[in-house]
Parts: sequence; C-alpha cells; structure tokens
Amino acid sequence: MKTITTITLCLAALASCVPGVNPERAVLFTLDEHEEIARINDIEIETGLESLVDMTSTGTGAGRFACVTKDTRDETFTLVFNGERVATTDDEITIYYLNVLEKNGYAIEYDLQNARYANVRGKVHGPYPPYTSLTFAMNERGGKSLDMFRYYKDGSYHVYHHGKKEGPYDNTRFLLPCPGQYAYAYRKNDKWYVNINGTRSRAHDDIGNLHLAANGNYIYSYEDNGQWHVNVNGTKSMAHEDIGEMRVNGNGQYIYVHGDYLSSRVNINGKNSKKHDDIRSVRLTGNGKYAFAYEDDDGWHANINGKESAPHDDVRNVLLAGNGNHAFLSYDDGEWHVNINGKESRPYDAVGYLRLDERGKHAYCYKENGLWSVNINGKESRPHDDVESLLLARDGKYAYTYDDDGQWFVNINGKESRARDDVESLILVEDGKHAYEYEVNNLERVNINGMVSGRDLLPGLWINYREELVLYSVDGAHSFLSTPRRDYVVIDGKQHGRSPALGAWYEERDNTFTWCAIEERQLVAYRYKCGKR
Repeated sequence: MKTITTITLCLAALASCVPGVNPERAVLFTLDEHEEIARINDIEIETGLESLVDMTSTGTGAGRFACVTKDTRDETFTLVFNGERVATTDDEITIYYLNVLEKNGYAIEYDLQNARYANVRGKVHGPYPPYTSLTFAMNERGGKSLDMFRYYKDGSYHVYHHGKKEGPYDNTRFLLPCPGQYAYAYRKNDKWYVNINGTRSRAHDDIGNLHLAANGNYIYSYEDNGQWHVNVNGTKSMAHEDIGEMRVNGNGQYIYVHGDYLSSRVNINGKNSKKHDDIRSVRLTGNGKYAFAYEDDDGWHANINGKESAPHDDVRNVLLAGNGNHAFLSYDDGEWHVNINGKESRPYDAVGYLRLDERGKHAYCYKENGLWSVNINGKESRPHDDVESLLLARDGKYAYTYDDDGQWFVNINGKESRARDDVESLILVEDGKHAYEYEVNNLERVNINGMVSGRDLLPGLWINYREELVLYSVDGAHSFLSTPRRDYVVIDGKQHGRSPALGAWYEERDNTFTWCAIEERQLVAYRYKCGKR
C-alpha cells in the first residue's frame, strides 16, 4: 500500500437544504460560463493526517468547502475557499494547508506571470523568483505551523514569523515557533547566529542544537575556535569537546550532555554528574524532574531524578512524567523486561512501543512464543501475529494496529475495526480522536474519527477525478457507488442525484454518506442518511 499524503474529508454539512428530504441537497457554488472543476493532476497537495485528526463535521447549515476551478479559455486556475476566489494562477497550485472550518484556513503557493507567490491565511507574499518554495516550521504534532516559515529569494533565505519578515541569510536552521515566541539559527557571512524573539546572539562558528520553551526560556549549543559551549538564557557554559542532547523547561531548568572521546557527563542546572562511558535517553519534565540512561563498566543503568537502577546488559526508552512516574526497558541474559515505577515485568522475547502518560498510565507490546500482545495498564490483550503503531494519548486513551492471519485491524480504546488488507499512519490525540489510512479490496481509504473518505484529498476540497468511486460504511452494511459513465450515484442499490460524484465520505456517527457533484454549472452537496438493514 502506498502512503497517502493527502486525504478526503468531504463536506461535513449542508447549507440551504430542504428538511425531511433524503438525500438533502445544497448548492455551494456556481461556476462561471468557462469554468470547470480542476483535475487532480493540476494540483499539488502537501499535507498529512497530523493536521487533520481534529476535523469533525461542522453541523447543519455550515456549508463550508473549497475547490480549484480551471478557466478553459486561458488555462488559469483559481482556489475558491468558502465561496470566495482567493488566488488565481497560470500554473498548478501547491496546497500546504487547508481547513475549511477556519477563517482564511489555507496556505498555498502558485505561479503568476513568471513569478512565484504564496498566500498564507489571506496574506500574499511575493513576487519571488520561479521555483521558490516555502519551508514551514513544524508543530508538536508533526504538522505544519503557519506562523513561521522560510523562503528563498534572490540567492538568500528569509524567515517569516508572526507577521514579520527577517533576512536575508545565507542559510537557516531550527525554525521553532511557540505561542508568542520564536527562535531560529541563521548563517550570514560565514558566521552563525541565534535569533531569540528578535534578540540576536554574537557570531559563532557553528550552531549545534537549539531548544525553546513555551515561555521563552532557551538553550543552544555553539562552536567557537574548535570548542563547544552551551548558552542557557544568556549564560555561557565552560568549554566542552562535544555537546549532545539538551532540554530546557518553562521554569528555566535545563539538562544537557557533554563529553570527550573517552567519557560523558550530564549537566543538570549547572551541576555535572560523574563521568560515564555513554549516555542516552535524556528527559526533563516541566517541573524539573530528570532522567537518563548511562553506561559504566558494570553495565547500563537508569537514573531517575538521582535514583539509580541496578546494572543491566542494556537500558533503553527511559520515560519520565512530571509526577515522578517513570518507565524503561532493560535487557539481561537474552531477555527483555519492562520497569514501571520500579516494578519489573516478567521476561519477554522482545518489547516495543513503550508509552507513559503524565498520570502514570502505561502501554507496551511484547512478544512471547512467537506472538505479540499488548499491555495497557496491566491488562493484556490476546496474542496477535504482529502489533504496530501502539499509541497512548495524554488523557490515557490508546490505539494500536494488529495482524491476525494476514489481515489488519485497528483497536481504538478497546473498539476494534473490521478486517483490512493493510493499515498505516495511525494518529491518536485526546478524547479518542484518531486517524489512519487503510486498504481493503485494493481500495485506499482514510478513517478520521469514524468518518471514512473515498478519495485522497484534503478536508472539504473537491477535485474532479473522473474515476469510479466505491465506498462502504464502517460496518459494511451500506455501499456507495459512482462512475463517470452514470449521471447519478448508487446507494444500497438505489439511484440518487443527477451526476457522478467528485468525492464522498461516510460518517459512522450519523450513519450518512455525503458527496459533491457538478449539476448544471452548480457545485452541489448531498447528504444521505442510511436506514437500518
């Protein structure tokens, strides 16, 4: 199964619909005489599930949507966002972000008259030279942050953040956006600098790492004349041969690893640990608790806020919560153990996906007798052929995928999906919100909180595929079929509408199919409520 980088979450609600009619029908937009809905090969979409997992239906009457239209006379393309034409291009449009539920919820690049432009949340940037592209900072969930990005213009890099433009620079690193804060490193005239909320550091030979806490506390490593130093909120450390992992929290507490070719130490708020042969898995909580794994002559240990474990052949995946709850994996004599708050599990053949939340709830998968099982807070699942993508949200909700006899399933807080041929890209956030990609009967689909998409598009974005569309309800009881050869769609064997669908999705919560179509130059949306079978 190929990885789907974009998804369809079709229009979640209908506007101006007739109550009591099934399916409901609403007119979203009227095309001009020479307009048509653009095809998928006219649009480049670069986004992923991480930015879409919070999407839910908008409620009756919202009528929110987006589409790209093509003018058949001059081959220009226009992005239409909730009924407003926001950008026209004479070449393809690249969509970096789209959320029809937000005001100006889009970020795009496009070419016009041999120049490149960007439109981010309604603000136009450019003109830039052709082939210029944006590089967005990443948020904590791995999605794009629209508050900060860099672009290349006239042989130099520029940084845009929170409505400001800075540069030009020879290069940039570590674009770090936080609410009301920002930081990044840049090179100019063969020297590196760090910009923290508009304050520039002095020149350095190199910048090794940079970390910014939400309230503006920062830590970074830099090289001068062959020696490395650490700067914590403006205070410089002594010289080191090398700098490793580092963290800083909102209280200004910090931790970093430094050493030479023979040994390493951990520096915790200015105090060095004893020398160790190796150090890994450095952790720091918001209230200053710390943890790390280290190797000495007698083996590997876990250090949990100053308390050291017994030696092991190996220690990995040290985890620490703010209330002191902790976990790590240990390996001895060919067997793995899981240590949760000092209590060691029975031996396993293998262990994976160790998780721990702030309240001390934990999850992991383990292998015994050739089969994999999942342990959620001490409760063990039945054995499976394989387990992948075990996730634990901050509120204790969990999700994982597993393989039984060559078929894949998804378990969301104990609720299991139907069998799939393949499952990928599982994402879980608070309140059990989730998203994943799957394949069934050679059809690629995406499930977002029980809403199953029929095309790999963006939420609310309608594009002309001109292909057959087959979609099933989550329980398999209802079916949806649309082909370009028929001027209608078929739901549970009955005809509906007056043209083929551009895209569709099924929502488990309301037991409904929603689809969009072009009828007499109108972009229309339908919503069909399935009956009991």
